[in-house]
Amino acid sequence: MEEQHIEEVKSFEELNLCKPLIEACVALGWTAPTKLQADSIPHALEGKDIVVITQAGFGSGTTGAFALPIIEGFLGEKAPQPYFCCVLSPTTELTIQIAETFKALGGSFGLRTAVLDCGVNMASLVDTLGGPPHIVVGTPQCLENHLTYTEGFSLSALKYLVLNRLWKGASNASKYASAIQTILHIAPKK
Repeated sequence: MEEQHIEEVKSFEELNLCKPLIEACVALGWTAPTKLQADSIPHALEGKDIVVITQAGFGSGTTGAFALPIIEGFLGEKAPQPYFCCVLSPTTELTIQIAETFKALGGSFGLRTAVLDCGVNMASLVDTLGGPPHIVVGTPQCLENHLTYTEGFSLSALKYLVLNRLWKGASNASKYASAIQTILHIAPKK
């Protein structure tokens, strides 16, 4: 089998991201895509499902790898719906970091992002944001809790569902299995 040579992607422009989003990357100090971003973003922009399994830690570009195509999709919508995207992560700390990245990249475009907190009513979040969020980030149990108990909260307009780092450790996989099954059952199918 012949080995294919793939040229290294050296800029966000080469990934066909829109200029305002590239400018947001530069404002964050992201001068070039990581290998993970360069490998995954083109497929995500084509609407393909992406599965990334990596041992890389902080700085590998994982959040950018899913956030950039999602924000590009948001910018391409004529009238983006609330709850456009849901990102699930294992810890509150990680959900906050992910939400901050979405806010930094998409806040100037009117993208509203909220961290789901099991102890905070969704109506309070909506009031704080000035409208329902486009992006919600939370733990699987917290999302399941809001889907069950928060009146009017739904995933019916969901276009993107990200399961981020939920496989870390066998205990996490079993801890989240029930919540993830519920969420996948409720989430719209393509």
